[in-house]
Amino acid sequence: MACFIYQTSIGNIYIEETNNYITKLQLVSNNLHLELQNTPMNESPLTKKAFLQLEEYFKGKRTSFDLPLNPKGTPFQKKIWNALLTIPYGQT
Repeated sequence: MACFIYQTSIGNIYIEETNNYITKLQLVSNNLHLELQNTPMNESPLTKKAFLQLEEYFKGKRTSFDLPLNPKGTPFQKKIWNALLTIPYGQT
């Protein structure tokens, strides 16, 4: 597992990778910061790639992502996240 906190234009973002998949991406809150206090941070090529793609998205230079995803969540959460993936860029 690799995880790292990146500074972005919308705040600090925690990105986690497990077995070559992005498994968690979360804005860092005070609670998450406390949870991660004893977690060793180790950036990987995949967490860095995810960060760079997010930065491009925030700057309006990217409209889609090409990252291997395997998010942690309940079956219901995964169903919702997969539905969100079908919404085209700029649509609601």
